Amino acid sequence: MQRLLIILRRAFSPFCGFQGTRLPFVLLAAVAVAIMLGTLAERRWGTASAHRMIYAAPWFYALWAALAVSTLRTLVLRRLWRNPAVGGLHVGLMVVLCGGALSAAFSSRGCLHVRVGQTAAVYADTLSGRTHLLPFPLVLDSVETRYYPGTTAPRDYLAHLRLSGRPCTVATNRIVCASRHRLCLQRFDADGQGCVLGVSHDPWGTAVSYSGYVILALCMMGCLLKDVLGRWVRGCRLRLFPFVLLLYIGPADVLAHPAPSRMPLPVPPDTTLQRCEREQVVWNDRIVPLATVAHEVLLKVYGKTSYRGLTPMQVLASFTLAPKRWAAERIIRLPDGGRMACLNDFVDYAHTVPQLKGVGQDARVDEKVALLLMLRQGVLVQPLPDTALRRSALSIEAEIRYYRTDWTGLALLLCMAGVGATLLLRLLSTRPSSAIRPWRCRPGRMLPAGLCFAAWAVMTVALALRTLASGRLPLSSLDETMMLMAWLMLTVVLLVEGLRREGWMLLAVAFLLRTSGESKPAWTLHSVCRRLPVAILLLLVHLKEADPAVGPLPPVLHSPWLNLHVGTIMLAYALLPLSIVDRRLLRPAVFFLATGIFVGAVWANEAWGTYWSWDPKESWALITLLVYSLPLHTRSLPWFRSPLAYRLYSLLALVSLAMTYWGVNHWLGGQHAY
Repeated sequence: MQRLLIILRRAFSPFCGFQGTRLPFVLLAAVAVAIMLGTLAERRWGTASAHRMIYAAPWFYALWAALAVSTLRTLVLRRLWRNPAVGGLHVGLMVVLCGGALSAAFSSRGCLHVRVGQTAAVYADTLSGRTHLLPFPLVLDSVETRYYPGTTAPRDYLAHLRLSGRPCTVATNRIVCASRHRLCLQRFDADGQGCVLGVSHDPWGTAVSYSGYVILALCMMGCLLKDVLGRWVRGCRLRLFPFVLLLYIGPADVLAHPAPSRMPLPVPPDTTLQRCEREQVVWNDRIVPLATVAHEVLLKVYGKTSYRGLTPMQVLASFTLAPKRWAAERIIRLPDGGRMACLNDFVDYAHTVPQLKGVGQDARVDEKVALLLMLRQGVLVQPLPDTALRRSALSIEAEIRYYRTDWTGLALLLCMAGVGATLLLRLLSTRPSSAIRPWRCRPGRMLPAGLCFAAWAVMTVALALRTLASGRLPLSSLDETMMLMAWLMLTVVLLVEGLRREGWMLLAVAFLLRTSGESKPAWTLHSVCRRLPVAILLLLVHLKEADPAVGPLPPVLHSPWLNLHVGTIMLAYALLPLSIVDRRLLRPAVFFLATGIFVGAVWANEAWGTYWSWDPKESWALITLLVYSLPLHTRSLPWFRSPLAYRLYSLLALVSLAMTYWGVNHWLGGQHAY
């Protein structure tokens, strides 16, 4: 072993300036910069140019090879095999890199266009343009589109094939494997008589990469059990109290919808409205209660969920009873300066056939006018056919109660009140003891944590109602994932800080984590720093869209991998900002992010036949993983041992996290919706 170490030192003597073990981190930073440049080149010159200049360039492969060799050298010099979990992590990463190298050297990926009744046996490579011969004849029998019951929203796309005379079906998120070739469905022809199939052939790289994923998963579990969970179990005690959560919050409804004032407009009685709001209709390719239609129309047209004290259902019913009187109401909110307009400003009723005027200048205003005209003409919604499958009463009731309250606004109010109470207690703690005597009692000590838990309870109810209403977990859009990430951050804050034993008497909660031997009070500045990111995220959710609409799940997301992939990624995104204050959260955050990336790679391989395609979202997720993995190496990078240096670096690293989560969707695009 000593002879091997001497040989390695001589081989890498030119890099002594980096003190030996620092070279991998320089190469790691270079890889991250190269990937970032690749995403920008793809946006500027296209996917093929980005692959030719960066992703498939020889210098990019050489950079990865140098990173693998330098990591192996560090593994030997540091004798990381003495710690099996840490050493296994580095071995797993090198196995994944070897799998990627095998895929780049021996795999092919292309497209195959076939029409109904035709036979195809040749496909063209997407990047090189070369043609490859399939080892089997392929015949397309038919294509099929399946819809959600009672709507025209596609649920799945299917292509019925025959491979060497054997019938099989390729669908969204369901590939067909034959002779080491993977066939996936990409799109249908406009006339519905043909389709484009994706073909991939990777005989070695996928299996090797999957082996690396397994090694990484086992080693990450070992690190967490040894370094994180063991310390938390020794320092924490778990207390279980009766758990009570009400699905209906009366005070919230009072705050969201004040009592309607008297207006010279006909409003049906409440008993009629309660019966009508549960009527199921077809709206935006979904079977929804009429209350959902009223809520979304009023929010779209007026920008708020109440109009002069009237609820959305009252507005919808009153508009139907007195359309001429409502045509003079200034209910249309214009985008310029918040000015209001009425339907009469855009429709001329002087003619026998009403004439439109002042439309065509702004698409947003035209959409609002069109909604009111469709409501006036009675064609806004489609009645549910008698043969259609109706939704359950529990699902309808959950959707009505979800839209009845501004849950994110209420959670934001409680969270900001918790931050304010924490700052107030911090300020009062500098005064003489007599000045803060009222705050030293149990209610005073529990006020900040109690408000934080109340915000968590509100978000829990909101997510539960949304899940019941949609029949799935809220993981399919940017709005839904932001709500989920806010809830996860609140959960982590409560678990990390812990609530004192007497908190359940004030809040009627029941699953609380209590830290034994807690010496710091609940109103330290660290508590403010932990709760402030949650409040900022809730503010972004509330400003973007107060009540994001529940929509049908796209066919591409109908997969059992969705919940595991998105849930793991969102948990990592929730932990990373909080790790600035509590460094113990950094390791699990990086591990969860790596797990989410690997699960997404497996899902992509099962849906599109390839586990990595350098999509901008997955590329920036990899950049974020590389950026946040550097502070974990305090032995090789002693600069990160300083708390100040670590927090400054973590604040700068938030730029990559924000770019991954928000920036890619707005500037780079890609295949991801969140």
